[in-house]
Amino acid sequence: MRKWRGFVAIWGLLLALPGLGSAAMAQDPAAPEEEPATAEEPAPALEQQDEGEKKKMPFGLYVGFAGGYGEADEFNTTIFANELNAGSNTLTLTDQSYARAAIGWKLPHRKGAFRLIFQGFKEEEYEYSSRGVSDRLQGDAFADVESSGLVPWWFTEIDGGDLLSVRLKPIWSLTMDDADGDGKGDFDPSDPGCNFQGDIAQCGEISYDLTTPSRIVVATVPDNLQNRVNTYDVVYGREFGGRRYSSRWWGGVRYFKYDGQLLASAWLNLSERAGEHYTDGAFLRLLNITQETTGIGPIGAWEVDFNFYDKGLQLFIRGEAAFTFNDMEMDSGPFFQILDEGSSADNLPATTLNDRLYKSIDKSAWQDRGEAGVRINFKNGLELEIAYSITGYLDFILMPDLLQLGVTNDDPQTFTQDIVIDSFHVGAGFQF
Repeated sequence: MRKWRGFVAIWGLLLALPGLGSAAMAQDPAAPEEEPATAEEPAPALEQQDEGEKKKMPFGLYVGFAGGYGEADEFNTTIFANELNAGSNTLTLTDQSYARAAIGWKLPHRKGAFRLIFQGFKEEEYEYSSRGVSDRLQGDAFADVESSGLVPWWFTEIDGGDLLSVRLKPIWSLTMDDADGDGKGDFDPSDPGCNFQGDIAQCGEISYDLTTPSRIVVATVPDNLQNRVNTYDVVYGREFGGRRYSSRWWGGVRYFKYDGQLLASAWLNLSERAGEHYTDGAFLRLLNITQETTGIGPIGAWEVDFNFYDKGLQLFIRGEAAFTFNDMEMDSGPFFQILDEGSSADNLPATTLNDRLYKSIDKSAWQDRGEAGVRINFKNGLELEIAYSITGYLDFILMPDLLQLGVTNDDPQTFTQDIVIDSFHVGAGFQF
């Protein structure tokens, strides 16, 4: 009987062990540590996900466009035959269209941005003025005499593709007009009567009868000389500063190209007859000097911003400078000088000399730009701006200033000039 009671007690204890174990596990103080462990198992995956989101690059694309108009300063294209005979010429590119396009990428955490920037000026219209000046006059009995300065004979104007070239004979008489008795005609351009208006122009001792020009040339010429300046900049920049005042800088490399044409007039012979053989645009065409300049070099820019309304409105001043290493080339194309007029009486033809003004040089130079304007920034990334700028391409043009007569000009004497353009533009950009 005791054996059966012990057997039943053992089996009852065995049957009760699972329930006791469950109760012990429920009351075991270590048990709660296992439950959080199971709950924290996905935590490392969440942390990895957060780190991945932080490392993901935001979409920092920037695009911008601008357009406007400007005018270039006057060019001096004067060419001397010698110290006492010259074509005194000026050329103005009166209308210049301006374009700018930019594309770039902004880095996160204010680490700066990269941009590719294109800028270009394109000529739309030009004006040209020339005076064929000489120290020679036709005195009494058509004998040549000297003046005390360079006296205009030829007046050439081009506007809107219309050419007008007029030759006016300077009038001076040794017996009637030599007021100071020096035997020379004294030309005074500051004389109030020397305005070439009305019927008579009085320039010191020398006068002009404007009603009887000795030659008139009217012609139609191209109204565009195809002058273009294009620059391509690859730059990196950063922005810094506070809410009221901020600044940004850019640095990188510029490549540029300029090509186009410039006009010039010149004497092609100094014969015994004063006032002859000037490039009037008819039989003797104007010299068309083709230009091409290319180069590459470092560029830097600095902008100062004055901010209002949490940078919603900005007044900015910007300076830019590039130092470039340039290849410059000019070419007049073939033309001819007149060595001998020939003789119609003896049936002798004129003798000519083929010539060409060509030169190529390497030269380093600066390109500068100053700009001031207003920029409006919207919260969605859109920005609008309007600005005025002065752009200077220094030592950009290669021009001849001496055309020696009677010989070919294989290595012509030249000088360099700047292109300076004042312009306004409006633009828009978007930072994604």
